[in-house]
Amino acid sequence: MVKFILDNFDTIFRDEKSFETFDKMILDLAVRGKLVPQIEDEEPASKLLQKIKEEKESLISEKVIKKEKPLPPITEDEKPFDIPDSWEWVRLGDIAFKVTDGSHNPPKDSSVGFPMFSAKNIIKGELDYYNPDRYVTLEDFEKENMRTKIKEDDILLSIVGSIGKTCIVKNYQTNFILQRSISVLDIPINKKYIIILLNSNFLLKQMFSKAKGTAQLGIYLNVVKNLVLILPSLKEQERIVEKVEKLQKLSKRFKEIYNSNEKTRANLKKSILDEVEKSDTNNELLISLEKLFGNFEKVIKTKEDVKDIRNLVLSLAVRGKLVPQIENEEPASKLLQRIKEEKEKLIAEKVIKKEKPLPPITEDEKPFNIPSSWEWVRLGEIGETQTGTTPPKSKIEYFNGDICFIKPGDISNLGINYNNEKISKKAISDNKGRMIKKNSLLMVCIGGSIGKSFYTNRDVSCNQQINSITGYQNIDSKYFYYFSKANYFQKNILEESVGSATPIINKNNWQNLYIPLPPLKEQERIVKRVDELMAICDTLESKIEIGEKINQKILTSLLK
Repeated sequence: MVKFILDNFDTIFRDEKSFETFDKMILDLAVRGKLVPQIEDEEPASKLLQKIKEEKESLISEKVIKKEKPLPPITEDEKPFDIPDSWEWVRLGDIAFKVTDGSHNPPKDSSVGFPMFSAKNIIKGELDYYNPDRYVTLEDFEKENMRTKIKEDDILLSIVGSIGKTCIVKNYQTNFILQRSISVLDIPINKKYIIILLNSNFLLKQMFSKAKGTAQLGIYLNVVKNLVLILPSLKEQERIVEKVEKLQKLSKRFKEIYNSNEKTRANLKKSILDEVEKSDTNNELLISLEKLFGNFEKVIKTKEDVKDIRNLVLSLAVRGKLVPQIENEEPASKLLQRIKEEKEKLIAEKVIKKEKPLPPITEDEKPFNIPSSWEWVRLGEIGETQTGTTPPKSKIEYFNGDICFIKPGDISNLGINYNNEKISKKAISDNKGRMIKKNSLLMVCIGGSIGKSFYTNRDVSCNQQINSITGYQNIDSKYFYYFSKANYFQKNILEESVGSATPIINKNNWQNLYIPLPPLKEQERIVKRVDELMAICDTLESKIEIGEKINQKILTSLLK
């Protein structure tokens, strides 16, 4: 198995999630009886159950533990898969000598004394003994310890907040008490096997399905007692633990190999992508692109890698490096002149208002060089910029009309959802809503999703959390869209936003944002080329998704 994994390492372990899957599969196959063989003449689990039952009855008669109400029998619906004939389905409470939890009314912090722990102290299967939640006095310790009586080899299980964290109490860790967020279990079977059980998806699903609470999810002791466990014989438990530990060591070793490979791959990817982006001449760009495609299989493995390629495409596009410039093509300065004339005409016709001139773009504001036929422009110079508004909710005549009313949640990378709220033409005519023409760019202008954008394929209106730009002189909204997605523009949005807790780009800052403007014909070529390359990226992502499914199947077959 090890040789097969090493020979097919990149196929099996595509990302860090693969290791999580691998580790979970180890546990899940273990508790289904598929990890180690069953031995025919071995004593079945039913005999172990009988011994536990007899021992519990003895402890009850000696008044060491209390007799509790019988738990309900396990139904067929609670058995989601088949287990070996020699195994048994049991409820945790039926085989546990102790199921209790920590204090529901914790004593005051005494700063010194005996440690008191909470769920946060269970870290990666160990009890963080030296950073307790608080310390308590001897009197408070003895009072709490009368109930929990924590001893070596008890199991601690977090049941509030971070549900499902586990650890085994070590011999030097017994003089402590607990918050209610941890339960204490004494189950007379292999302790490491119990940990495997409790960490398996089968048990975690049971716990989370019964969890309740608003601020913090939690489960009660009755839920813990009713958890359904799968019980093999003691000898098989030992073999399972040994096999799981062996596989977990292998997983750790494989992760070390993966991390080393990933570091090398990430450095190679960054080096190549930086080289492509920084190419100044067409010859340098060609050489660096050849290097990228020559190492494509090595550097492109995940969806995050494809995202880096998308960003590279946009970076090349906004720098004028994605398509060639045509010498005799009308420069962007001529396009700007026509836009100026169009605006003056619209102002004269009172279609738009005359506004204060926008400040010229300084050399310090220009983040990179662009072709000589291009121009740096502010958004307000080349299009009608608006910030949306919401009509008064009290005016029912302003709603349920024919005009799509777009909010931030309606905008995604896949497009705009036009099927939600709508407003009426009266809302627009009463100046209580703003009409945005077809082929405009909408961008969220506030909060955590600031910078999210897409272009419209129809006339719409939007709320005050969205800015828009409608280009003059047939500037394509898709050109605005691709340029607005570029890293430099997204960075500019955050830098120009106001407000610390909630960033916002107001209309003034929106119209003052700047982009490079190519000639109109070149805009069309850029959009076409970006469309083609983004389609290739879509295909790459689909292949990665297929690879992930194959990866899941290989992982499953490896451990069977």
